[in-house]
Amino acid sequence: MKKLINKEVIFCDRCNKEVEYSAECVSCGSEFCYDCSKKIGKTFSAGVFYSGSGDSYFCHTCIQNIPPEMTSLFAAYIRIQALRQEQKTMWEDFDKRRNNAEEELQQLLKKGTYHDKS
Repeated sequence: MKKLINKEVIFCDRCNKEVEYSAECVSCGSEFCYDCSKKIGKTFSAGVFYSGSGDSYFCHTCIQNIPPEMTSLFAAYIRIQALRQEQKTMWEDFDKRRNNAEEELQQLLKKGTYHDKS
């Protein structure tokens, strides 16, 4: 049996490849395939401890020239990004100190030099 159907398809605005899923710039509306989206834009997370729902993609052109109506939204994403980086750095520092403390304790236990000789 033959059927005539209308099908809407998405094409990457950069490489013109047909895609099932595209990253759409929330500022200009351009759509990109997965490969192009990684090269010419950035996805910003909507939360410090999670990502997914609420994340937004901006192409580099829009990142460099944020339209006035997108300034507040973009600034909020940048604040979230900075907090995510701060949290990552904080945990990396904590993990280093934790590892040093645990390693020191293990060395003392191995040597048996943990008795106070006062």
